[in-house]
Amino acid sequence: MRSGGILWLAAAAAMACGGTTPGAGRAPGPDATGEEAVAEVIAPSSPEGFRYPLVENQAFTYQRFDSMITVHPGGRTQVETFGRTAYFRVALRDSLEVPVGDSTADSTETLPPVLSYIVRITLDSIHQDLRSTMRQPALDSVRGASWEVLMAPTGGVGNITVGPMSTVGQSLSGELARLLYPRVPRTGAAIGAQWSDSSESEIGGLSVPQTERALTRYYVPEQNLDTVPATVRVEGRATLVRWGMEERGGRAIELEGTGVDSVTFYLGAGGRFAGAEGGDSVAMTFTIPAVGQSVPVYQIGRYWLRETPADSTNEIPEDD
Repeated sequence: MRSGGILWLAAAAAMACGGTTPGAGRAPGPDATGEEAVAEVIAPSSPEGFRYPLVENQAFTYQRFDSMITVHPGGRTQVETFGRTAYFRVALRDSLEVPVGDSTADSTETLPPVLSYIVRITLDSIHQDLRSTMRQPALDSVRGASWEVLMAPTGGVGNITVGPMSTVGQSLSGELARLLYPRVPRTGAAIGAQWSDSSESEIGGLSVPQTERALTRYYVPEQNLDTVPATVRVEGRATLVRWGMEERGGRAIELEGTGVDSVTFYLGAGGRFAGAEGGDSVAMTFTIPAVGQSVPVYQIGRYWLRETPADSTNEIPEDD
């Protein structure tokens, strides 16, 4: 659904937090630096447990580069590449959501509102990598787009369904949904902690529109906590399942695929989200049932997402 150039995304990830005070988004105090700040990330002292702190206009740079390897009938291999760098800003605000009651229940008691976060993403600009062999004029249609997503205070953007848009916009939405604000237990991200989370998103893809389901297992490894600025590293390992279908020339093209994603998340003082980096690979099979033809395609990607300094310009950074 689009209105006034804004694409609204809905995610059913609101989570009830007992004893929550509306508007009480947690942020580090003026002396929360160094080891004290890291302690706030690992073991929050708030009665509600871990929460992402509220932010306004936090700037990020996101770069991703994909290689698509297609194995044609007869064994001929074709390699295409697609890279892009996006600059966007994030606002994280709190909001009270009223749960929908059970219409079959005898009780007419009104359920209390629960605290959720509104994640607003505004895309300032996006540029194609000069090394790309796949030309994407659709990038122009994405510039200036913005999204609003509901999220639990502990993170985990959850299920996002993207309305009509360019395939690049759909892909970008799905990618950011899995990279921004990973879910953290209410007990915090203590060294040695492990937990898991699942998500599903429409990622558009570079070909047939795709749905991706990810099961991510997180853990916090042993690490040096004396870094400046203070950050905690959280490792994520996801197993991916993709599927999709599209009609072309009166024939259906079906897609099935599986893959893996290894990602490192960074949390700063007070639990502030500071970025992520990693890589994924997916083995897919495109099938035309009408003719019984199947083509294997392998997608290999590398990416990083970093908080951009306030005085930075929107220049394309050098690839690592």
